[in-house]
Amino acid sequence: MSVFNLRRSPRNRVRCVATIKLGAGATPRHCLVTDISAEGVRLQVKDLDDLDEFVLFFNNVGGLARDGTYKVVWKDGNDVGAEFVDAANGRD
Repeated sequence: MSVFNLRRSPRNRVRCVATIKLGAGATPRHCLVTDISAEGVRLQVKDLDDLDEFVLFFNNVGGLARDGTYKVVWKDGNDVGAEFVDAANGRD
């Protein structure tokens, strides 16, 4: 069975810039979101080896894009797959 058959919802390819925040006191930075589903995102982000959980803010993107906390499910170089955990309370 392929990984594509394990997905609970279809992926939608996008190319949008989002703001990623890695924790309290961390400086927010930009990343490129390459696909979105109801359960999560795939993004490209550099130089973040210890990335396990993060807050993502989308900039005026509609559809399935949800600001909130995401948990890393897999990593492959600069590509990261993450599942949606909780809605964001604000940009702090």
